[in-house]
Amino acid sequence: MGFFNSSKQSSGTTTVVPPEIMARVSVMSDHMAEVGAPPSDIDEPLRVTTSIPLGAIEMPHGPFSAENPALASAPTTNVQPVSQESVESSPFLQTLAPEALIVTEKVKPQVESPMFLSDKKQAIPFGFGQTSNLPPALTLSQVPKNEKKENNLVLQDSYASSGQKTWWMLAIFLVFLLVSLGGAYYYFYVYGGKSQDGLGDMNTQPAPVVPTPEKNKPDFDFSLISPNYLSVNVETVSAEGLRAQLEGIGSKMKLAHITTPVEFFVTDQTNTPVAFSRFVVLMGLKLPQNVVSTTEEKFSLFLFNDQGKSRVGLRISLKDGKIAPELLKKAEIDFPVVFQNLFLESKVVLQKKYLYKESSYNGIKIRYVNISEPEMLSVDYSVDGNSWFVGTSKNSLRALLDAQKK
Repeated sequence: MGFFNSSKQSSGTTTVVPPEIMARVSVMSDHMAEVGAPPSDIDEPLRVTTSIPLGAIEMPHGPFSAENPALASAPTTNVQPVSQESVESSPFLQTLAPEALIVTEKVKPQVESPMFLSDKKQAIPFGFGQTSNLPPALTLSQVPKNEKKENNLVLQDSYASSGQKTWWMLAIFLVFLLVSLGGAYYYFYVYGGKSQDGLGDMNTQPAPVVPTPEKNKPDFDFSLISPNYLSVNVETVSAEGLRAQLEGIGSKMKLAHITTPVEFFVTDQTNTPVAFSRFVVLMGLKLPQNVVSTTEEKFSLFLFNDQGKSRVGLRISLKDGKIAPELLKKAEIDFPVVFQNLFLESKVVLQKKYLYKESSYNGIKIRYVNISEPEMLSVDYSVDGNSWFVGTSKNSLRALLDAQKK
């Protein structure tokens, strides 16, 4: 009340409120009229200058008009008596007079709601009172199949790309992890070990390196299973040259730590096997002619590493193995001189007379004579069938017999 009074005194003018707004404004005087109170004279100019229409209609140029003729004659109050059932059920209502049981109810003006409060479907404004011509939104079921397929492909591509990114990130992480581990290994073990070795070298003098036979081990290109070919030039070779050639092979065997007999076939420059009678001449063996005549052309020469000493062995084929033992026993007195050139790596001085002895090895009878016990040098021979075996040491002959059994 004071608010409207102060505005009246200061301006002296009356403001006309739009009817569509005033239709929904309720002032204190309306409530006072309902309870029978006299209206205040302060609100009189407002009620006089403004009349609230009973309804509104839509106009082309705006949402509502000022008055709806169809609702102008509509009643403003509704009189309705209390029902008899309500009176009978309430002792309080039974004490009232009949005229007090009539209820008067004020009817609300039939005014249509503004556009933004109406339940009617209104066109969406676009610009100044215009509507847009945009088509309504399509639902998922109304989307064309081609567009759905494209959307699915896009989603699949996005999922595939995200999966590929994940794998790439995992691969990069693994590579980084391996590189880190390799760097740590190099730093702690390789670089750390080198640095410690460097510090040790500063404090101590390096020990002299003594070459071992293993480091100077030459390549031994001879077979230990099948016979090898020992080629000599039968036109120019001498006994000393042939002996030196055998000593060279024996040195390689010792450096290679070969302890088994190595077999050779002596051949000429055309790889033709040399007969035993020719080898006797080339090697300078002064063997009696009656003994040579009982031998065949075929023979084999063996080299054996006897505890660091190169020793020679012979296997000679005989024409008649039965008469050979007695013939060889008569000629054995000269064998130390006969086989002197086969005493490799030795310059022993021979005696004039030697005494032979007998032994047995694996059922085979052996006759032998010791030339030099410190050098383990001797002449041992045996006849087994049609083969005559000769060795320049006890172990060389026994190794030759073992190889023959294999």
